[in-house]
Amino acid sequence: MVGTKNNRRAQQTRQNIQDALIHLMSEKKFNSISVTDICKIADINRGTFYAHFVDVADCMHYMEKETANELFDILKNDKQSDPVEVLLEAIFELVKKNNKVFNYILSDDQDFLLNTLSTTKQNFFEQLVPKHDDLSDSERQFFYEYTLNGIVGMIRHWIKNGMRESPKTLVTYLDKWC
Repeated sequence: MVGTKNNRRAQQTRQNIQDALIHLMSEKKFNSISVTDICKIADINRGTFYAHFVDVADCMHYMEKETANELFDILKNDKQSDPVEVLLEAIFELVKKNNKVFNYILSDDQDFLLNTLSTTKQNFFEQLVPKHDDLSDSERQFFYEYTLNGIVGMIRHWIKNGMRESPKTLVTYLDKWC
């Protein structure tokens, strides 16, 4: 529909802006990327950019939230498989697909990472920890932190080393170790 924020043309423009930001992140530090830089790459004017985002950081936060939502949708929709394997493979697939966004999240945007993790904690406990009903609240918190930090460490290492292994291989590694 014409005039709505979610029409196909608006979605394509938003995607072009995001693609331009990701492209620029491979060339320079996030903090040095300007709206003008993005507009040049996306072939849009500044008014178009500002119709979709407040600033460069807002665009990045939008991409981060979309990535997190995509992860949760995968987890909610796949009730057939082992939720741990589904979640882990979905995480690794998203990292591979959005590696520049994740590299930024894992290294430069600790505030977003902390906020995302606090919102994912409830989902994590609901999906993964029920297998461990015998854990006390304290043990659940430690289990969450242990698991999360291990996976984040794996992702950092994987990105740093060129993501040569497939997401399925990483899940196999974790399954073997646990």
